[in-house]
Amino acid sequence: MQDKGKTKGKHKRGERGSVEEDQQGSKRANMADAELQITSKVNNDEGLYGANEQETASKGSAEETNLLELKEMLVDIQITVSNILRENSKLANEVAELRNAFLQQKGELTNIKTALAKCQKQQDDLEIQLAAARKKNNDQEAEIAELYDLQDALEQYTRKTHSKSTESRNPRTPQLRRLSLSSPRL
Repeated sequence: MQDKGKTKGKHKRGERGSVEEDQQGSKRANMADAELQITSKVNNDEGLYGANEQETASKGSAEETNLLELKEMLVDIQITVSNILRENSKLANEVAELRNAFLQQKGELTNIKTALAKCQKQQDDLEIQLAAARKKNNDQEAEIAELYDLQDALEQYTRKTHSKSTESRNPRTPQLRRLSLSSPRL
């Protein structure tokens, strides 16, 4: 054991009553006990081995058959795992192909949607232009009808003024009047 005078300062555990030496001693004792137990077991097993040689021989042949069965089962399991891995690889390839096809179709669908939106916009624009053209046409037809009315009114006015002026100058006015009334309108 260390001297208490040397342990003052740095090693305060010694002053508090550390029991390092006691723990090391108990560990050594336990290791020695373990060695004794192992040697006694080996001696007991050697004594039993001589008496049970026949039993172990029959157990050995049963164990060999069990080992062969286990080996066959292991081979079967390996074959099954190999088949599963091959199928898994095929399925992985199919999934990759399907994913590529899906992405391609998704791109095509996006393009079609874009084209459809453009067509709808063009249709809307054309409908607006058609409505404007119809309105313009209706306005022009109304203007034409108004012009025809004005033309008729002008013709009537000119006939009246012309007939009054010709009556006063010409004694044959009734005949001209008849002729002008029978002439077709333009």
